[in-house]
Amino acid sequence: MTDFKKELNPLQYKAVIHPDGPLLIVAGAGSGKTRVLTYRIAHLTTRNISPSRILAVTFTNKAAGEMAKRVDKLVNAYVPVSTFHSFCLRVLRKENDRLPYADNFVVYDKSDQLTLIKDCMRRLNVSDKHTKPKMFANEFNHAKNKLITAGKFAEKINDYKKEVVANVYKEYEAALLKANAMDFDDLIMQCVLLFQNNSDILEKYQNKFDHMLIDEFQDTNFAQYTLAKLLVDKHKNICVVGDPDQSIYKFRGADIRNILDFEHDFKGADLITLEQNYRSTATVLNVANDIISNNKNRKEKKLWTENEEGEQICVYKAMDEHDEAEFVINHIREQMSGNPELSLNDIVVFHRIHALTRVFEDHFRRARMPHVILGDVGFYNRREIRDIVAYLRVIANQADDVNFKRIINTPHRGIGSTTQETLARYARSCNITLFEAAENAESVSNLSKAAQRKIVKFMQLIKGFCNAKSKLTTTELVKKVIDDINYIEKVCSSNDLQDRTRIENIKELISAAAEYDNTSEDEIPSIEGFLHEVALSSDIDNWNESEESVTLMTIHNAKGLEFPVVYIIGMEENLFPHYNSSDDPTDIEEERRLCYVGMTRAKKRLSLSCAYHRTVFGQRKVREPSRFLSEIPDEFIEVRISEHRDSFGAEEVPPVPKSKKSQNAKGGYSAGQRVVHSHFGNGKIESVTGKGDSARLTIQFDSLPNPKVLVAQYAKLRSLK
Repeated sequence: MTDFKKELNPLQYKAVIHPDGPLLIVAGAGSGKTRVLTYRIAHLTTRNISPSRILAVTFTNKAAGEMAKRVDKLVNAYVPVSTFHSFCLRVLRKENDRLPYADNFVVYDKSDQLTLIKDCMRRLNVSDKHTKPKMFANEFNHAKNKLITAGKFAEKINDYKKEVVANVYKEYEAALLKANAMDFDDLIMQCVLLFQNNSDILEKYQNKFDHMLIDEFQDTNFAQYTLAKLLVDKHKNICVVGDPDQSIYKFRGADIRNILDFEHDFKGADLITLEQNYRSTATVLNVANDIISNNKNRKEKKLWTENEEGEQICVYKAMDEHDEAEFVINHIREQMSGNPELSLNDIVVFHRIHALTRVFEDHFRRARMPHVILGDVGFYNRREIRDIVAYLRVIANQADDVNFKRIINTPHRGIGSTTQETLARYARSCNITLFEAAENAESVSNLSKAAQRKIVKFMQLIKGFCNAKSKLTTTELVKKVIDDINYIEKVCSSNDLQDRTRIENIKELISAAAEYDNTSEDEIPSIEGFLHEVALSSDIDNWNESEESVTLMTIHNAKGLEFPVVYIIGMEENLFPHYNSSDDPTDIEEERRLCYVGMTRAKKRLSLSCAYHRTVFGQRKVREPSRFLSEIPDEFIEVRISEHRDSFGAEEVPPVPKSKKSQNAKGGYSAGQRVVHSHFGNGKIESVTGKGDSARLTIQFDSLPNPKVLVAQYAKLRSLK
């Protein structure tokens, strides 16, 4: 038995042995959050609490697997750790008789969701010229994260746009039900609705678990928070671990108030704050602390460490994005040559937006420096994998029109778009699925005899798979599909690199099926279970972090990770912080938290870079260094200026600006003043309400029809003489 006290600092130990009741652990970056959570789970098992009566929840399969391994190592007892979505999926499968879905329901990924939304828009004659399917998907996802069904959404219509969204939402929900499918956000909403509408089932799960532990609590949305409150309503034994300073998923519906208001919502909750950092150097922590201290909406804490002081933070001011990429590559080589223990997989390049990776990928390729771009094209989003998985989805669920459309002519078998549309019209007129329409192909008078024969032959193939499903393992069925449709021969038959890669990916899919068959917690592994695992997979889960290559990823993907060497590129206004956040102080605070998260991934060295010129989305502009650079005290940074600075012309390389907050406080603004904004251009201040940083400026910009109200602290204005 591990001696917990010897392996934990006093505050960690206090959190681990905390008695029953609600507990909030505010765990700063690198403070041993996962360690505390796993030790607490292990401690509960030593109190004769059965592992099966502990519900531990986190956000990624990777984190869940790591936590389960650590607990098993500590107490030689397997405690299943779930993601929110996998827990809800298990509940929905088990309690399926109370749902309006058949027991073989499938889970649509983002691509399937967009395809279905496009179909709904076409049926309602909603043009995608001005309103894109992705906008509807975002609206639906946000609604479901707030437990707003299509019916409830329709009750809150207050303008024409919302009316259109409501109509498409209603059509979309009906289409999902007809296809016997849920989307990703349905999993939690449907589980909460199941509990709210069935008190006996809720009580069953309340009695099933004695303790609930939630990791990364600052990232929970309203639906997840509601789920947790329902489950612990009887015993109140809830332990949540998180950090308000690392709440960075507002765009996904995460609500920072969940962690900030925890002590109010759970009366008598204890608070333990972990501030000792075991990851980073003192310099990295000092810089991160100084930046995050500018946020007001947080729980006060200051990270400290017994680690070495460490090197100064490198701030590189590049001529342009190409110069920036060359600097990073040369700097990596410089560090590798001076430190033989450093590997390429110890290095990460963080970016705020994906668009910045194109130039870096080009330069890395030319420099022959191995690299991987996380989030570029995820494994299960590759064409060949989507094709084969689409077959599996239809085999599991014949009501799935979205995937039936994908496979009917994949690989090519002469069933073209005209034939498919004729079949679809017949299905709509009879109010049946495409599968059912195809079964009756010989009765569809508008189809030619040749088309009918091709569809009949295709349906014989699919029905053969359906009949074989119960007799074969998942691995055997996947192999059979690939072989019987001759996918490799018809789609990947050339010897070029792209096709060889596709074949390797297909082999990896077979390996994934075999791994599912061998490790599944399902009583009987099934194709449905495998498809559910596929649906819950993410890019980060499939990332091979031991691969000898530099990793490029967005900072949003960085949570829970750490690297000896970290580069953050594109540290410029309107890139980082992002231009969408420029007018809202709460959004600026989230951008600052994102910067804090990126910085605190660094163990040894941190480098930041900005460019004087940069071409983004086809526009080349003079850039202004990020305000976050101005929030770093001079003593912690070493500024390097591009060797190409003469190329800047008459203008100097822009300095790292010092905080505009003090400038605004001293200079102030006044009505009638002419100003220029980096995004809106020239304008005139019409009125000023309030004083100092919090003053609200009403400005009529020359480029806008109506005045805009900006907060002085975040306005990013320059006075025009």
